[in-house]
Amino acid sequence: MKRIVFLALLLLLMMLTAGCGDDAVTPIIQTIRSADPLNKSIEWSSGKDELVMEQLKNGNPAHNLSPAELIFYCARENNCNPVLLLALLENQDLLGQEDGFGDFELRLYHACNYEVNSGKYNGFFPQLVASTFQFWLDRENGMSFAESYQANFAGRYTLAEYMAIYAGIVDQINQQTGSDFPTNPDPTTSDILDHFHDLNIEQIQSYLESCPDTALKREGLFRESPRTNSVQY
Repeated sequence: MKRIVFLALLLLLMMLTAGCGDDAVTPIIQTIRSADPLNKSIEWSSGKDELVMEQLKNGNPAHNLSPAELIFYCARENNCNPVLLLALLENQDLLGQEDGFGDFELRLYHACNYEVNSGKYNGFFPQLVASTFQFWLDRENGMSFAESYQANFAGRYTLAEYMAIYAGIVDQINQQTGSDFPTNPDPTTSDILDHFHDLNIEQIQSYLESCPDTALKREGLFRESPRTNSVQY
């Protein structure tokens, strides 16, 4: 009997550790979808990496904020243009996907395509806030927006392709809000980071609702069960 139990445990261990390495895929079971599956908001509630925005601390982002609120507060945390985040989300097709799409949960987990291989910032909330911090840090170090994007985000889309996506979003938000921000700002400076600082949560939500096929328009997205029980991250 002991031998049978030992073999069963050994088999389970082999299944859990199979493929461990640089390209390991870890199955994570979620009963309720989380914007912060690694609990980074708790880690960043104190210490040297403490966040400024109270709304982003102590586990609050996991289930209590809508996608629009997360975009707003994560942009505000590092004085970033929130439309840059909207355009980054399209790196994972998140402005055009409902959650019934096959790999939606994985795309949500890698929302901005930022350091996904390191695994340090995976999850919708960590991806957003870490991306805005990277833009801020690169600016502090004298880098242009173009240099920052190419160093950290140019995976699926080139800078030119990303700027085209940005231009389309800006055009629509300008029409919705009566703003007049340039659709083609110069990426060789960092001025683009200063645009749309007055864009509020309601206006971000309104933009998301204008994208008919995005699950991000659902305010309770992170209080719902995922379509599949086991998500391969």
